[in-house]
Amino acid sequence: MEPILDAGHGPHERARDLERIFDGDGVVVGFYRVFGTGRRSGVEVARDLAAVYRIRDGLIASEWVYLDRAEALEAAGLRRADSALD
Repeated sequence: MEPILDAGHGPHERARDLERIFDGDGVVVGFYRVFGTGRRSGVEVARDLAAVYRIRDGLIASEWVYLDRAEALEAAGLRRADSALD
């Protein structure tokens, strides 16, 4: 487990589950669920995220993380055939 925020204002542990991958021309989008535990409260939390990776010369050139999965797909120039992004 590694720190999410070192300032002590957020969850101190995390686990990340990869749920789905979308592949496009020079771009990859991953849908994740991140889990953590509040540093002070001990409350467990979960958050759905999407990451857009731009690929150049076979390497990750950039990564952008989105809270809105549809926004991530749009930013990557990808579309889902169905509208449900669960």
